[in-house]
Amino acid sequence: MNARNVVLFLTLLTVALMAGLFYAYSFSVVYGLGKLSDKDYLSAMQLINQEIQNPIFFFSFFGAPLCLILNVFLQLKHPSAIRARFFILSAIIFLTGVLGVTMLGNIPLNNSLNQFDLSTANDTSIHLNRLKFENPWNRLNLIRTFSSCASFMLLIVALLMKESANHCTQADHT
Repeated sequence: MNARNVVLFLTLLTVALMAGLFYAYSFSVVYGLGKLSDKDYLSAMQLINQEIQNPIFFFSFFGAPLCLILNVFLQLKHPSAIRARFFILSAIIFLTGVLGVTMLGNIPLNNSLNQFDLSTANDTSIHLNRLKFENPWNRLNLIRTFSSCASFMLLIVALLMKESANHCTQADHT
């Protein structure tokens, strides 16, 4: 296996892991958390935001954009013009819709929530903080979900295009 294939494999793996994480969170965890009381919800989100910051998560979260960028450069050395466009589009969607949204949207919301002291807050303050956090955070997470899934699907389409192109070329020679 050459370096190009290793990077492609790691790109597929990390993007798939992120798409799966966001998908599972958006379509299961959010519903469970939504049923919690205001205080329990904010407490759970504070804990989740702390615990997700671990080496395994960071491997996928930071590995995906790095691998996507490396993949584009390595794939462009062996260009199939249409296939390269799918790799580039996949990277752009992930970098903007996942990394950008996280950095500019979710992380600031998480930081604001982490500064909120639940132990000294009254019920009104807790409720207002939930309103300020929950819906915006969930909307941003849906953007990350759809962006990471779209990025992954574009990678798969690019790979299938190569197989289809090789298959047609081989069939034409027989």
